[in-house]
Amino acid sequence: MRPEDQECFDHYPALGLRLRTFSATLAAPPHLENRLREALAREATRQSRRRHVRFLTAAGATAAITAVLVLVSGLGGSTPARHLAREAQRGLAKAAAMESSDSAALAQWLESVVGYGVEIPAITGARLVGASVADLGGVRGAAVVYRYRTTELTYFALPGVDVVGRSVPEGGVTGGEAYGYEVALWIERGTARAVAASMPREFVLDVAEECRRKAVADRRR
Repeated sequence: MRPEDQECFDHYPALGLRLRTFSATLAAPPHLENRLREALAREATRQSRRRHVRFLTAAGATAAITAVLVLVSGLGGSTPARHLAREAQRGLAKAAAMESSDSAALAQWLESVVGYGVEIPAITGARLVGASVADLGGVRGAAVVYRYRTTELTYFALPGVDVVGRSVPEGGVTGGEAYGYEVALWIERGTARAVAASMPREFVLDVAEECRRKAVADRRR
């Protein structure tokens, strides 16, 4: 038996057994024998390709899942996420806080208490309710508080690229979670920015991207 015939029979053991049984008593015409061998070879090739595709699909899915987990858990329960979540929990219940829906008045007040200018973004669907001073490892940061439906959302503007001694990665938004709050952190105009809220991760990341886009648009004007 030729090696290629044996390979085909190995793929289809039941068929191979029957063919071997019949071959002892029957002799097929040469052209039919050749057609059978070609058909079995083609089917073996198709089966091999299917197994290869299934392997590639499984490997691709695993790689995609790994990439998503790395992206989403960038901050995890890190110190920056915990500090930002705690400050968001406190909201306006601080000694240095101002309730107002006037963005200009809040920006002026924040500059007077933190010592640097703060641009207050308009967030789609959210209502501005006030601002406060965030204590982030001895650094005074600006915390702007919004209300989205019944939930508070806090936007942070810090004076440098560090948050409680940790450098913020550049080039995109880093997401994390702490104390039931989703936190998104990024670099904007050379300084750290963040959004924190007890809301779905996708929403918080979308708000962060909206703030980034608006900051870029403002710079181009």
